[in-house]
Amino acid sequence: MAISGHIDNDHGVLILSGNLPDFDGFDDFAQRLLAALDIRIVSKAFGADRHQWQLEFEGTELTLHFELYSGSIWFELKDSSEPQLLSYFATIIQQSEL
Repeated sequence: MAISGHIDNDHGVLILSGNLPDFDGFDDFAQRLLAALDIRIVSKAFGADRHQWQLEFEGTELTLHFELYSGSIWFELKDSSEPQLLSYFATIIQQSEL
């Protein structure tokens, strides 16, 4: 199954679904995902059951989240005034072969 994204405009997030990685596979998956989207990694943080990466895309700050127990991966805009960026990411993700 391919990866797809669902936009939640109320919360300024793009929720990924499909063939998502487990905790150990997240780093490799995220590196490929961010390369496909041309997003720069600013910093990485992780704990026992989650990853949280601070990112930058053409001056816009966002965060990539991964939670092990819910099996969730999502992008969150720091400033939700640019929801069209999430639509752009969703389109690129659906066209990619991640």
